[in-house]
Amino acid sequence: MRVLVISHMYPNVVEPHSGIFVHKQLKELAKLCQVKVVSPVPWSPRALWFRSKWRRYGQRSGFDVLDGIEVFYPRMLCLPGSLLFEWYGYVLYWAIRETIEEIEKSFRFDLIHCHVALPDGFGGMLVNRRYRRKLLVTIHGQDVAQTVFRNNRCKAAVERVLAEADGIIAVSRKVAEKVRAHCRDGSKVRTINDGFSLQDVVEADTQLRDRYAAGKILLAVGSLVKSKGHDLLLQALASVVRQIGDVRLLIIGSGREKQDLKRLVARLGLESHVSFLGSLPHQEVMRYMSICDMFVLPSWSEGFGISYLEAMAHGKPVIACRGEGIEDIVVDGENGILVTPRNVEDVERAITTLLVKETYREAMGSKARRMAENYTWGGIAQQIFALYSEVTGAN
Repeated sequence: MRVLVISHMYPNVVEPHSGIFVHKQLKELAKLCQVKVVSPVPWSPRALWFRSKWRRYGQRSGFDVLDGIEVFYPRMLCLPGSLLFEWYGYVLYWAIRETIEEIEKSFRFDLIHCHVALPDGFGGMLVNRRYRRKLLVTIHGQDVAQTVFRNNRCKAAVERVLAEADGIIAVSRKVAEKVRAHCRDGSKVRTINDGFSLQDVVEADTQLRDRYAAGKILLAVGSLVKSKGHDLLLQALASVVRQIGDVRLLIIGSGREKQDLKRLVARLGLESHVSFLGSLPHQEVMRYMSICDMFVLPSWSEGFGISYLEAMAHGKPVIACRGEGIEDIVVDGENGILVTPRNVEDVERAITTLLVKETYREAMGSKARRMAENYTWGGIAQQIFALYSEVTGAN
């Protein structure tokens, strides 16, 4: 079977961490079928080359091979702040159509698999109207949690993709429920969770752990945006520190809330208890997973949440919000603790409980590891390939 993947989320030389989870999924799928990737990147006019990021986009090659997977990088026009986002599906189509024409000459694909409905799925839908193959789209959450609420045109675009797709993957039961609210044929929707790579799990890095002396380490990994709940975590931490003392919170990620969060740290007097580590390479993130005592991210907008899963794979208990995608695998009080969204007191109680009850924390971490072992990318790829076969009639 030959599969053409369209995803604007994919590693490239400018953003090597972008869509790393899509690449890891495809590495496993490539063992089961033939795969090529089309990943549009922003068009960069020379007038913007004074900025290193845009210069690198302008100078980069339009093709690469990552772990044996051929990746094509056509350029597409992107406006600041995703202005006119409702039209991005058409823009993406015009950006990728010639590239796909060339690919199809030697790689007659059986199926197009798009990640997100808008813009990737919409562009893939227009491509498929020409080639008449099978169309599959994965919904990671944003399409049905944010995009459909941007404006009526965005909503209509997402719903057109869902209507024309031959199969739809939702990364959690929560996302599947929201997808079905915008899809006339709910039977097309299949819940297949995201996964992790066993080879990414590392043993406890004692040298890294020694940097933080003997205190307890909390870890949060996520973009510094409001919905991730970092501000709630900091407020909860202030109470935890007053009760327990030697606790350190390490925050990995970048985003527009960084300065506001730093000001909150100063206001709460937590300067010696909080470290902002910025964006880090994936393997470096895994090193920090190996040394923390627990993973805490009170995010109230998670389609699934791979970071929770990766922490569980390292044998760490996780603290997450009820009603989010990760509830598919986190059993409250067993392998993690689920808290009420936007509730500082709940977060504080959960952290304190796990810090004080060491035996409970360690037992919870062991159960978390056992649960995570059911969600390796190899196993997830098998489920996706079975859906490929079903959709194409290759059973």
